[in-house]
Amino acid sequence: MPEFLATVMTRAFDLLMSPFAGNRAVALSVISLLFGVVAMWIFKATSDQARVRRTRDVFVAHILEMRLYRDDLAVLLKAFAAALWSSIGHLGVNLKPLLALLPLILVVVVQLDARFSHAPLGVSGATLVTVALGEGEDATNVPVSLVPGDGIVLDAPPVRAPASGEISWRIRALGAGRHTLALRAGPTSYDFELATRSGTGVIGDRRGDSSLDPLVHPGLPRLDPDGPIARVALRYPKARYPLLAWQGDWLAVFILWSLAGGLAAKFLWRVEI
Repeated sequence: MPEFLATVMTRAFDLLMSPFAGNRAVALSVISLLFGVVAMWIFKATSDQARVRRTRDVFVAHILEMRLYRDDLAVLLKAFAAALWSSIGHLGVNLKPLLALLPLILVVVVQLDARFSHAPLGVSGATLVTVALGEGEDATNVPVSLVPGDGIVLDAPPVRAPASGEISWRIRALGAGRHTLALRAGPTSYDFELATRSGTGVIGDRRGDSSLDPLVHPGLPRLDPDGPIARVALRYPKARYPLLAWQGDWLAVFILWSLAGGLAAKFLWRVEI
């Protein structure tokens, strides 16, 4: 089931990203802006706007009371306690819409992180492919090899670390595109892609044998649960995007544009928060 859900969500986001023709910065900004608008719509649809307004007004009234009677310690403390209690009530009123938003937030953050956290390797770029073996497997004896496809070369022999059960290869891409790598572990083969072409697709940088791993780290295919490989990881460069007058991480861009979209929708639809 997690594998099926991950495939459905990835294809849905592929379709959502298709109008941007591989422009990563524009796609990230527009999707973040759209998320803010959708999130505000969900918040309005699932919240009791009258109760939200009433609890907020009560809280504001107690804050004003604290300012008016700041010289009367007894009244000040009473107003402070009332403001604290009303803020808890306001949070409780907003709990239902926040819980309704949680699944959407998780899906969007996972998918955007898989697409925009890292940049493709690029032509002539070198990186490491690391394989972690399962418990009880000896990294010095297990016959695991990496077979590069067209457009990829091995830069050096594999480095085996018996203590951690890991084997690493240094590879280099000779051209742009999505090139195939194949891990051979005994009779089994694990084929996956190396992303070297800029685009808005998922850049699969890791895969483990956990049942929830496809939901958290989409992109790479499923590992054989009976095989000796427990985890595969690729090292891609971190991606940076325009953020006002400087460059920022994808999450900073996402927060900025989703807040802009949410605030615009709030004032347009007069949503009480």
